[in-house]
Amino acid sequence: MDIMVGKVTDFIHDSRDLMHVRRFTTVRGFQDESVAEHSYYTTLYAMVICDLEAAEGRRVDASEVLRRCLLHDLDEARVSDIPRPIKHANHEVQSTISKISAQVYEELVSPLPPIVRDEYVRLWNKDSSYEAKVQKAADLLEALAWAIEEQTMGNMRVKSLKIAENLLAEIREIGVPSATKIAEQLISEIH
Repeated sequence: MDIMVGKVTDFIHDSRDLMHVRRFTTVRGFQDESVAEHSYYTTLYAMVICDLEAAEGRRVDASEVLRRCLLHDLDEARVSDIPRPIKHANHEVQSTISKISAQVYEELVSPLPPIVRDEYVRLWNKDSSYEAKVQKAADLLEALAWAIEEQTMGNMRVKSLKIAENLLAEIREIGVPSATKIAEQLISEIH
């Protein structure tokens, strides 16, 4: 067996499970979204954010951001999309979920050659880099776009929970100017 290929096919098969993992499982919606769809849109929006940030003179490694976006929810192929209210209930729950997710993620990337696997683990791990902030902002921006679409279609539950407004506040807190401007423009379309 080619040492550089290893058991990449196992990784490919496991990652395809993301198309069957539904997001927003505790909020009734008009349209379902899979984690795979979410990852695609997160990556697309991150590309736009990176280009806007660069145009404003802010340094960002777009390749790293896009790779982070593609990998950021890979663990959900096994642990599913854990609802935000549960995931963030308290520090103990958040810590336990983080540990389980890290273990699952490492299992998912374990078939890859070590040089690839180690890089994917590094990209998945949370840090305070600007690239990590852009990835997180794009992740939340994608959820915001979903919430706004739901509200536009008349989903009163999404509106009453103030999901869009809460996501906007989180995006602002991250501190990526281009993402904040996009989020504010999206919100203005429903107000």
